[in-house]
Amino acid sequence: MSRDESPRTLTTHERAVLEQDNAEPAEGVVATDALGVDAPDAELDEEGNTRTSPEAPSPGHGGQPASRWPAASAASVTPMPRSDHSAASLTEKPARCHSSASRYPPVASANLPLRGSRAARKPARLDRVAAPDVRGGNVSATTQVTEADATIQTDDGPMPVHVAVPAGTAKGAVVVVQEAFGVTAHIEDVTRRFARAGWHAVAPALFHREGSPVLGYDERDRAMPIMGTLTAGGLTSDLLATFAGLDASGFGAERTAVVGFCMGGTVAFYAATLRPLAAAVTFYGGGVTTGRFGFPPLVDLASSLATPWLGLYGDEDQSIPVADVELLREQAAKAPVETEIVRYAGAGHGFHCDDRPAAFAPDAAADAWRRTLGWLVGHTGAQSPVG
Repeated sequence: MSRDESPRTLTTHERAVLEQDNAEPAEGVVATDALGVDAPDAELDEEGNTRTSPEAPSPGHGGQPASRWPAASAASVTPMPRSDHSAASLTEKPARCHSSASRYPPVASANLPLRGSRAARKPARLDRVAAPDVRGGNVSATTQVTEADATIQTDDGPMPVHVAVPAGTAKGAVVVVQEAFGVTAHIEDVTRRFARAGWHAVAPALFHREGSPVLGYDERDRAMPIMGTLTAGGLTSDLLATFAGLDASGFGAERTAVVGFCMGGTVAFYAATLRPLAAAVTFYGGGVTTGRFGFPPLVDLASSLATPWLGLYGDEDQSIPVADVELLREQAAKAPVETEIVRYAGAGHGFHCDDRPAAFAPDAAADAWRRTLGWLVGHTGAQSPVG
């Protein structure tokens, strides 16, 4: 479909969400193909989710893909770097070049005014892959990836975004939604993996109102209060601004997907109800039966999915019971788009994160990554995934 070039008026739903200003902690989802997150007050995991015990499996699907959404004009947007490396106005750090075995020396110099703990970010770089990426599925050798730190203007000021783009023409765009610890090195690496597979990937820093901190995986006590400041209105504004930035860079909704991890899995699910996109994937996203960030529970939102959605959950996720995952499967099947949930036996919360050895489940992570690339390709009409 052709991309709508003119600004549009926000829908009643979007306006209502943007106007609301109360954040409520949310809960999580337990699964067999990824991990989920919960947030009441009993014994909590690193995301503030209640620890519960898992249960049993089953599969599920839904209807047909949805049509594309009209272009958003929710914020003043700085276009992101294009995958064909054509000129685009953005504030970014210089490019670097490196092989997979070395660190990337700087090639140029420019400054990106970032706030908080992201102020000393890495410059952009050119990443030449010399070997298969065993953590997230094989990728072809010598794929070039350009990375940059940029900003997008939102209703609440500039929002840092990490951008990774492939050489040549991208298959489409992917919004990578962060974990509860910020746009971590792992999340940046996920954008890199998508770019290696041919996708223009961006990871917005949703904690930008708090200075865009990036926390260690052992800093749950710091992460929880920051995550608690997120609101439905703020997240909606950030999503709309990110989609508008991609639209301005030539990626309309029919070529844009959203993939989220942990708390980002919840946000990705919400994005899939906000408007029709090409595809959405949730890795162990919480808030399944108890709403978070001011959003309704995912089971209540499920029938409103407007984007083909894939959910990946781990059966050993102590914050998202298998029974909740199965309820989500049942409710998502009522949506007018294709839906699927995959559960992984023996995998717990964060099973995709290779920066967390205690949580990382290599076999589940590799399969989930393969399914993710396949889901994106299958719903954007792009070529087969690399590797």
